[in-house]
Amino acid sequence: MGRTRKPAVIDARNRKALTEFFSKGGQALLPLLELVEQTQSAVDEVIDVVGRAAIEAILLLSAEQVAGPKVQGQGYGKVIYINHCPAN
Repeated sequence: MGRTRKPAVIDARNRKALTEFFSKGGQALLPLLELVEQTQSAVDEVIDVVGRAAIEAILLLSAEQVAGPKVQGQGYGKVIYINHCPAN
C-alpha cells in the first residue's frame, strides 16, 4: 500500500512562494480555476434541490395541519386532495 500524504497547509511562510509560482506561470492557475467553477456549480445544484425539497415539505406539512392527513379521494372541509403524484 502507498503512503498517505498529509495535506499541505498554506501559511505566511509559504504563501509568498506560492504567489510567486502562480504569478510566473499563470497557466498553472487554469486547472485550479476550472475546479473552483465546477465545485461552485455542484454546490449551486445541491442548494437548489435541497431548497425545493424543503419548501415542498413545509407546504405539505402546512396543508396537513389545515386539512388533516391525506386520504385519497376524500375532502376535509374546503380542501380536497386529487391526482396527487409524488415528484420524482
